[in-house]
This record gives sequence, C-alpha cells and structure tokens, in this order.
Amino acid sequence: MTNISSGVFNGGMRLAVDFAVKRNYLPILRNVLIEKFGDVIIFRATNLQFTIQFNITVSTQENVDDDFKGVLVDRDVKGARTHVELGDNYVKFNGITYNSQLPTEDFPPFNEKKDEVRIANIKNVGDLKAMCKFAMQDDSNEALHSVHINTNVMEAADGFRMMRTRRNFIAYDDGLIPLEVAKWLVKAKAMDVVLYENSLSCYVEDKKYIFFVQVGWEWNMGRPTFPDTNPIMPKITPETGRFSFVPEHVMEAIGGYAGTKYYEPIISVDAEDNVIRFTHDAKNDDDVTLDATVYADGIIPFKTFDIHATYLMDAMKGLDKNLYATLYTNDPNTPILIMQNGIEIVVMPRYRK
Repeated sequence: MTNISSGVFNGGMRLAVDFAVKRNYLPILRNVLIEKFGDVIIFRATNLQFTIQFNITVSTQENVDDDFKGVLVDRDVKGARTHVELGDNYVKFNGITYNSQLPTEDFPPFNEKKDEVRIANIKNVGDLKAMCKFAMQDDSNEALHSVHINTNVMEAADGFRMMRTRRNFIAYDDGLIPLEVAKWLVKAKAMDVVLYENSLSCYVEDKKYIFFVQVGWEWNMGRPTFPDTNPIMPKITPETGRFSFVPEHVMEAIGGYAGTKYYEPIISVDAEDNVIRFTHDAKNDDDVTLDATVYADGIIPFKTFDIHATYLMDAMKGLDKNLYATLYTNDPNTPILIMQNGIEIVVMPRYRK
C-alpha cells in the first residue's frame, strides 16, 4: 500500500487521460496504469500509437513502501478530494475503493529507447498553439498531420495554408511532432521540450509538482517525410504588392463575420487613403454582408484578391496581435505571404477566374 496526495493523483490522471482510449473496443486501453519503483510513482497511458509516461518522485512523508506494485484506473474515475491509497489492483479515495477489472500485466509495455539522437529543444510552446491550426487535422497524411522541425524552421501545413517560424527552438536534425502530441504540449503548458528520434520529453508544472513526460510513437509505414515547402514560398520583389497592419485591428474588423458559416470576404485596398477594406456581398437571406476597414501603412498597390475569412483569422491568431505585420501578394491567384518578427504564414487565396 502507498499513500499519495490528491494533487499528485489528480495531476497524473489529468495529464494522462488524453492518451487513454475513450471507446470500449479494447477495454484495457481505457485505463491509466499506476506503478511504483522505489520512491517513484509512474503514470502511463497509451492508445497504441502514442504512449505517455509521468515519473513522479514522492517524499518519504507520503508513506511510500514496497508492497504496492500496480493498479489500473479507468479514465472516467472522478478526481480525488482526499489522500489516495494505492494498493495492488485497487485505489481508494473519497471513501470509495476502485478495483482493477483487468490484470496490470496485460497493459501494453512501453519500450523506452536509450541513447536516442536529440533532434531539437523547444524553449516555448507558444508557437505550437498556432501551428496546430495549420497542420492537417485528419491523419490521412501522417507527415502533414504533424509539426515539422528542421535546422532552419518549425512549420506546419495542410495544403491550403502554412505557418513557419524561426524562433523559440534550437534544432540539430529533422523531426516531426504528431499533431495529437503538439496539442497536448500546448494544453499542458509544457516547458523544456526535447524532441528525440523516437520520443519526446518535457516538464509540466502543476502546483508544486514537476512531471517528467515521455511520449513514444511508432509510424505505421516507416517514418514519413515532410514535403519541401520552399517552392510555394512567394517571391518578394520591389514590385510585390504589400501593406503593413496591426493584427488586432484586422481581428476586430472581421471577427464576428468569420464566425458565420460563410467565410469568403473579398479584401480590397484603397492605396491613396492608406485603408484596407474587407467586403463581402450577401447572396441570400442567410448570408451576412461585410464592409469593414482598417488603417494600413506602407501600401504598394495590388489587385484585389479573395481569401477565406477563417484562414485569415487563423493567420492573425498566429501573430503578436499588437505588433505590425506585413502582407505580400504578387497576383490574386498566387499564395499570400504574411510576415512578422520571425513568423511566416502562407495562405492560398480563393481562386479568382
């Protein structure tokens, strides 16, 4: 038997359940495995594609002994309000005892690989939050269903838009962070992220506890390769149309409209008055007319182009909303480039015949 605080138990469960399977087709995967080795309590969950593990060192004041080996806890078990008693195949808190319905030895093993090649250090996961919107949301393409890191850039793309950054990371080689893992890092506010060839480690601070997180994955058909995105980067010349703007002003101008089911405002620019205009003509009773303007600086005139409002809003959310950004366009039917302080966002326009 081992007693641990409710904070340790709730923290471990909260961060592990994202990788415990919700469906019942393989019941053991609904569980979080809790084990003890010496004074280290380990929480582990898996969906067979990703495995996440937390190593928590508990103090001697929390009554650690060698009798407790392991217990499986269902993902839907409610949070603890009292100290948690862990025993072989049971956990007890809030006056309720939960017994494991399956043997712990049936839980899929985690094959930790030693001496892995370090690929990158990520200092701040803030950029990953925006990257998650630009990655392909379904897993039909494993490479695009990831955030890509190489020695030059961190990037994500889904075929319609792309985001790149050269800040807040140090890369030694080429690697991928699967989208589910990237979203978890953002949700957990992870710090000191280190990407290895087959795993990832980071620290998460929850109250006074520091969690060591380890995520391992095996690709279905070998390691996927992220496509070369350099050819789609727009070329900037002195003649390239451009204007500088404050992202917050654009978000305020189109924010309400981007939340409707129509996402196709036409963006036009009045170069003489340093004004950029966002317009969309309502086509039926369910549609919404948009006509909004914001101040823009340093305008070089260009032809009106069309862009999906939701794509533009996602781009604005990936930028610092209070710093000037610059939009570049060469032609209404070519990719649009938005740049700000080491961030590059490319958005495909809505084709104009």
